[in-house]
Amino acid sequence: MGYQANPHIQTLLSQVRRGRLQSQRAGLALLSKYRKKEQWRQMPNNKLAIMGAFQRANELGYNLKEFSLSEEGMNFDRLRKILIARGILGILVAPTPDDRLEFEMDISPFAVVCMGQSVRNRQISMVSHYHAHSMQQILQELRRRGYKRVGCSLDVGINERIENAWSAHYHEYQSQIAENQRVPLHLRPTKSQPSNLLEYTAKNKLDVLITDSDRHLHLLRSTGMRIPDQLSYVCLSTSPGATTISGIEQNNQLSGIRAVELLVQSINNGVFGSPESPQYIYIPGKWVEGNTLFLDASSAV
Repeated sequence: MGYQANPHIQTLLSQVRRGRLQSQRAGLALLSKYRKKEQWRQMPNNKLAIMGAFQRANELGYNLKEFSLSEEGMNFDRLRKILIARGILGILVAPTPDDRLEFEMDISPFAVVCMGQSVRNRQISMVSHYHAHSMQQILQELRRRGYKRVGCSLDVGINERIENAWSAHYHEYQSQIAENQRVPLHLRPTKSQPSNLLEYTAKNKLDVLITDSDRHLHLLRSTGMRIPDQLSYVCLSTSPGATTISGIEQNNQLSGIRAVELLVQSINNGVFGSPESPQYIYIPGKWVEGNTLFLDASSAV
């Protein structure tokens, strides 16, 4: 009949018969590309996501252990051997600090879930912040408040990583407004100079600027610009817990929680390797009112 014993169940039953059932926590691997373990703690949004994953793994009875591909001597071949030797069935891919990860190993023995769009292989299930929704929500808010000349500056690498979700919705918005109010998108090289953003802002006589990092607000204020009196400002990714900057808080802790739940679900359902139909779960962020936008831009002096 083709029956094959499951060694994990056999071990459990053996312990039950002997009356010596051991309390053991199954292992999950957190796969990262950071040069040092727990380097993600220095990145506020990534920290929230990964801490959420650790929290949920513990609640579900799993031990989540980090393995960094950037550690000395670590590579995909060694990693695969370690995970198999330890009986680890699930791999949770941490948000990558720079370029996306390309799996260069046979993942058929493992269930794999990616946190954020950190893996090039689209045949891997993923839980990510809903970047497209964030841009849509911001543009709807600006339209509702009466803003006319809306500019947007994005890091080209980050925008490409999220499959142009930000830029696509910005271009759509610009195509729907009067031609004399349209503002071109500013795509910044990853290592661009601050002067590039300041030139873009001045050249296009903006009412409001959308950017992907709240550090640009500090740059604008360092030039003496009054926010929002001279230029309003809104951010696609405000720092966790910040309440003074208008924009979107990405709710990354929930993304980490949902990623672990999906990974455990895959293990329980026997979904290993690249699934025929991977799941993509998008977690919307939360609007932060802040004080860098006017409630009614049309009446602002």
